[in-house]
Amino acid sequence: MLYTYGMYPTWQASKEKDTIVVMPRNYFHTVRIMRDAESIVAKFGPNTKLNVYIPSTGRLILKQFKTGDNFPFDYVLPPEVKDSVNAYSQKNGNRTYLIEKEKGVLYNSDYVSTLVKQTFGGYNIELMRTSVENYEIHGKKTDKERAANAMGHTQRTQTQPYLQNTNYEDKEKFVGRRVSVNITEGRNKNKTILGTIAENDGSDAEQTREEWPYVIIFDEKYKEPLEFVSLPDPTITFVNGTPPNTKRARPNQRARNKQNKNRGKPPQGPPTNSKKNPQQPTNISKQNPQQPTNNSQQYPSRSNRRTRTPN
Repeated sequence: MLYTYGMYPTWQASKEKDTIVVMPRNYFHTVRIMRDAESIVAKFGPNTKLNVYIPSTGRLILKQFKTGDNFPFDYVLPPEVKDSVNAYSQKNGNRTYLIEKEKGVLYNSDYVSTLVKQTFGGYNIELMRTSVENYEIHGKKTDKERAANAMGHTQRTQTQPYLQNTNYEDKEKFVGRRVSVNITEGRNKNKTILGTIAENDGSDAEQTREEWPYVIIFDEKYKEPLEFVSLPDPTITFVNGTPPNTKRARPNQRARNKQNKNRGKPPQGPPTNSKKNPQQPTNISKQNPQQPTNNSQQYPSRSNRRTRTPN
């Protein structure tokens, strides 16, 4: 609950628009249980940097972590989350710490991290934090500063390791659009064929999302392999209107040469799924329900069989 509904203290009061307040790291293995705010000051002083929970009000004060000096948290859990947390503490007889190995004895931090990972089906805390921040900013359009504060890091940190490299403002303009492409090699040589733009799901290690954020899934009747692309691309014609006006940088020449080296070769089979390249679902436009929901299903991994415009 602390890693789901507990991140949104306004959840109970406003079900239409949740506002994220905290996306926790491994904060909770050191949380002390205290009767009230006055007892905190009386026992530890007014400037304590401990992590504290007050069961009667559901108030969580988090300061004891690596960026706690700059991004402390002080918030009240939604009623349902408070009741769940209190029930857990009472059931296990925890009186000193929120999570205890035995009376007054803490688990180590690795145990709590492992417990969270097991609870969420193999997703660890850092992966969840990255996913939530991307969802908040790109999906819910949460203010970047608010999201960074909830994560407990700066906006510079947010931009570099956490946010995905795909320009999501551009993505919304491209994904699902119908396009026509002139093919110069293979069974459709000298034909202009139709397809739909989708996101690169990252299942092909050689065609990375950083270099090729999108793919063109051609209509099934053409039996044409996928085309990995970076947009905008002057060789791609948008069927239902002019291409979006964007400023997205095109990939460098080295990246383009890597894709072009296979032009004219027989298409390869779908890439093998591995831990480094797990297959992710790809959203396809409702206009083309016949298309697969994953880039690697039913289609070869790449085509590279048309004239490319160098950078």
